[in-house]
Amino acid sequence: MALERCIALIILMICLAYGYAAFFTMDATLPPFMQRNPVWPSTFPKILSVIGALVALSVVLGLEKTLAGAKSRTLITRAWVITKSVRRYSCWV
Repeated sequence: MALERCIALIILMICLAYGYAAFFTMDATLPPFMQRNPVWPSTFPKILSVIGALVALSVVLGLEKTLAGAKSRTLITRAWVITKSVRRYSCWV
């Protein structure tokens, strides 16, 4: 396993533990008047743990490499076409 996948796996474990604490542990200790609020104090940790877990999971599964590879090939092809068209029509200006 590559180094970035190992690091992403560790970050994924941390995000899962943090998410468990945010979803279950922090909400259990709220007083009744705080439970009726629309935004709980654990809202930001919940969002942070879900986003962190999704990003780490995409690195562990290797999804970022396939997206970056396809996008860079497209950008290189477009840049090559633009360069060729500029060179072709620059002599007419």
